[in-house]
Amino acid sequence: MDNLPEIPGKTAVLLDISSSMEGRPLLAGSVLALSVLRKAGGNGLIRLFNTRSYPFAPQPGESILAAASRITAGGDTDTSVPLKEMIRHQIRCDNIVIITDEQQNRGEEFYTVLQDYRRKIAPGAKAFVISVDPNIYGMIPPEDDKTFYCYGWSDQAVSLIVNSVQGYGCLVERVRALE
Repeated sequence: MDNLPEIPGKTAVLLDISSSMEGRPLLAGSVLALSVLRKAGGNGLIRLFNTRSYPFAPQPGESILAAASRITAGGDTDTSVPLKEMIRHQIRCDNIVIITDEQQNRGEEFYTVLQDYRRKIAPGAKAFVISVDPNIYGMIPPEDDKTFYCYGWSDQAVSLIVNSVQGYGCLVERVRALE
């Protein structure tokens, strides 16, 4: 974790805790969500969701694995719930990271509410969909140039977010430094 870059800008991490995430997907998703939150520094928030949205915060001094072990799965899935809450409370974020298996069975589509969020709160907000159980159909149409997909997860997902936020300029500089 210490070797991963910091994520610039205010970052919201939305973690799907519905029943379909039970087991390894939830553990992997929880570790990734908490890792992203840590790399956002003091400029991040995390919301757990199924058909409701719940605040979550690691306890002071708690390890990522210990915090992840406190997250449990249950219920149906409505990916739009945490974004609707962010709109209702006027929470502006530069980056929205949603970690999900994309198996929505309730509520509005995530993309519809994401467009509403961008219209009302943060027009430039970038979205990152980390799919822990990739579905053949994505939640976001490919034309959306402010949304990035990552199928599966690793510590490189954090680097993808940072490089996308920074415009990949830092990647070019790293490659040039290798020459």
